[in-house]
Amino acid sequence: MHNIKKCRVNPISFLVVSLFSATTVCAEGETINPNSDLTLNEDQPCLICQLSGSASLAYDSNLYDKDDYRSVRNLSWNGTLNYPVSEQLRAFITGGGYRVFQDKAGTYVTDTVVGLNYSNLFTFGETGRLGLGGQLTIPTSEASRDTELYTAFRLSVPVSFKMLGGNYSVSPRLRKNFYKYQTMNGRVLTEWVYSVSADGHYQFDKLTLGASLLGGNGTSYKGNRSREFNYAASVYSNYQISDSWLASFTVSSAGFYSDAERGTLGNLDLFDTDKASYIAQLTYSF
Repeated sequence: MHNIKKCRVNPISFLVVSLFSATTVCAEGETINPNSDLTLNEDQPCLICQLSGSASLAYDSNLYDKDDYRSVRNLSWNGTLNYPVSEQLRAFITGGGYRVFQDKAGTYVTDTVVGLNYSNLFTFGETGRLGLGGQLTIPTSEASRDTELYTAFRLSVPVSFKMLGGNYSVSPRLRKNFYKYQTMNGRVLTEWVYSVSADGHYQFDKLTLGASLLGGNGTSYKGNRSREFNYAASVYSNYQISDSWLASFTVSSAGFYSDAERGTLGNLDLFDTDKASYIAQLTYSF
């Protein structure tokens, strides 16, 4: 008689798995019931039992009146699944969509991303840690399909450390786009994108306060570098409602300034009221 073991599948995690069409069978010939225990042979691991992830719902607005032509209002959703390949290596898949209520109203899908993250390539100092991440883009968004993007590969090297009671991270990133064509509608497409993501936050029991900054530039297939350095900045607060639920509020803004190597810094205004966006989000983690 075979030894058996049981694992319980959370109904919400089962729903997220279903959204990604990641159906896993724990034992041959058995079907998964999200509201019941799963029974499987001890020597046949239950992959779904090792999954973790999150599902989030967010609403963002620039606070203009809905009848104002400048008004921006969106409802977005996102799901992420993680699988621990080893103690330090994690595989993930993430995707989502959004509903636009102004201008080009409609429902859209974002690109889906699959990747691997190695959390601890090596350590330095008392708290420093360097990781390595790689991800592939599955072109499920309208923009990617319109430009006939095959895929994109992004490599990141996150560096994290603690200082003065806060947690900080800086992540240089390099992305290579693979398009069917090098030009589209008379426009040369971007081949390389290089960027830096930075974050710093402080935690007070269940409350977290932080700020983040993302900046980058790109090079076209003809080797021309963009004269504008794109960036986005945000300040945010997170409140841990329970072990599974997290509420967050973010104020973010995007802008640009001209490439310093080409002459001028231009106007650097992180919180231009015409571009600022206010985001309320609720996240369930499992």
